[in-house]
Amino acid sequence: IGNRKFVGKLDSKGEILGYFDSKGGQYSAPDIFPYVSATPGPKGQLKIDVTYTINNAPSSGYEIIQTAINNPIDGMSVGTMCEENGDECFVDGAEAVNSDSIICNQFGFGPNRDDPYFHSRTLVYGKEDAWIGNNSTLSGSGGSIRIRDNPTAAGATSYLRFETTIVAKNYLGTNQNYSLGSFTWGWDNHGQTFVGSGPKALSPTSCNSLSIIANDYPNYIINK
Repeated sequence: IGNRKFVGKLDSKGEILGYFDSKGGQYSAPDIFPYVSATPGPKGQLKIDVTYTINNAPSSGYEIIQTAINNPIDGMSVGTMCEENGDECFVDGAEAVNSDSIICNQFGFGPNRDDPYFHSRTLVYGKEDAWIGNNSTLSGSGGSIRIRDNPTAAGATSYLRFETTIVAKNYLGTNQNYSLGSFTWGWDNHGQTFVGSGPKALSPTSCNSLSIIANDYPNYIINK
């Protein structure tokens, strides 16, 4: 993982004891447990709220990367066309290098960030919003992260799809950004029908989402 190599060790019976680095540090797979308070929000509200408790994932901090695919919204370009049918793709809630993100379009920010993380409204443009952004904590070899979003644009398009990835920065002291898992969610029918796996089940980050991140942030590297 990054610049750290873990090698399996066997006991006298040939059974695996675990995986260890050159200094005897043992690798433990991350454990993530969600507490979901709104998936989606109350009927008619385009909201999601989930807090993850993270164990066995030592890092310098946890962040969110959220990619999106949507059918174009009338009068507003929110990303780079990525499908033959005209669908647009972008990294959500960040200032992209190659993609016209919603925040850049609405508030005129230039490409002056070098990370794709899902920033809070307070950080990005100075307006507090309890339903946008994330809060994270560190505690020992783990911590927690809360993800909140209120994508009202779903009501203006026939479908909107998100893939939300939890990232451990400097995972295991390797100076690498590591995906701890992703979930998919979104709406059909102009915000009437919730779709996707939802945040109760995490899966490896998809190749499609990784491609969107690579297009918008070519200098950013994420491992999974």
